[in-house]
Amino acid sequence: MAPIEAKVFFVDDERSHHELGRVYLEQAGHQIVETARTVEEAMAKIPT
Repeated sequence: MAPIEAKVFFVDDERSHHELGRVYLEQAGHQIVETARTVEEAMAKIPT
């Protein structure tokens, strides 16, 4: 099965999870569009 290509907005408040999640998704072939560490930071990055 071919990997599914996706753009990802990754949000996690745990520093270790945030970094590991970003690396894992990138190694799986996903394009990380944006990252955030808090809900507030994530909401501020979403275009309205």
